[in-house]
Amino acid sequence: MCATSCFGQESTPPGAAAEPAACELFEPVALASASILDSGDDLPARMLAVYNNQAKYIRSIKAVAQVRVIRGAKFGNSAGTTYVIGSFMDFEQPAWLRVTGVVPPVGNKLFELSSDGREFRLMAPERDKMTLFVGPSEGPPAYRIGNLNLRPQEFLDVLRWEEGKLGLKSGSRPTVSGQRFVVDVDLPPRAGGSVSGKLQFNLAAGLIASLRIYDAAGEVLSELVYSEWRTANGGSQDAKKGCYPHRIRVIHPKEDVQLDVRFLEVTLNPQLPRSGFRFKPPRGIPVVHISETGSDD
Repeated sequence: MCATSCFGQESTPPGAAAEPAACELFEPVALASASILDSGDDLPARMLAVYNNQAKYIRSIKAVAQVRVIRGAKFGNSAGTTYVIGSFMDFEQPAWLRVTGVVPPVGNKLFELSSDGREFRLMAPERDKMTLFVGPSEGPPAYRIGNLNLRPQEFLDVLRWEEGKLGLKSGSRPTVSGQRFVVDVDLPPRAGGSVSGKLQFNLAAGLIASLRIYDAAGEVLSELVYSEWRTANGGSQDAKKGCYPHRIRVIHPKEDVQLDVRFLEVTLNPQLPRSGFRFKPPRGIPVVHISETGSDD
């Protein structure tokens, strides 16, 4: 696994063109036009099967990444882009998560985050003092946690692939725009509420371009933008199952925050012991309990 020296500089210089995709999830379509939808080919079902195959295949992930947090105007004087945070990430379906953030290049620990899908534990700076935050993993987005405003959901959105079904509510005709094809999907519920999405595929590249996720009221919960697809470590002999986006941007409009994640190393489906998803904070660290309503207990 990558040492802290991996975080010494950006993996891709600012402004540099992204590397061309070294793999594909499906056979590229040479020409995307409305005629595709009139050809008798059930393209929405076929494209959804591509996404679901990815979701079925990825059961666990071990990764090293560079993360930037981008805060919008809601954060006032704290708005803007943070420095690079080096991150070591472990994930296992359905919602086991452990993320350790370090400050490059020396590798001093900045935060520790774990979640089992029900409760999260985050040790992070709050008013220049390390604090342990404990609360429900699917807590309300309005509550800001720590100076970095990190939550389990941001990282789960980055690492977790959930199977979906063709959307039944809209009944609308799938859209083709240039080489982009959009499919409406229904996703697994969150916090007891229904969740839907819009999957966008890049037909020319044979890859998934983005996923926009909506709550039951039709408001955007998050948008995931996938790029720099390359073969990952531990991938299947089938190249179409070894592809993984090495850059993912997570946009949360309600919170007015984004995570820009560049993966330096990705290993698919490693064996991860459950004990590795738990951490014990040092003695004497103050604990803040967050209720389901988002208030301090």
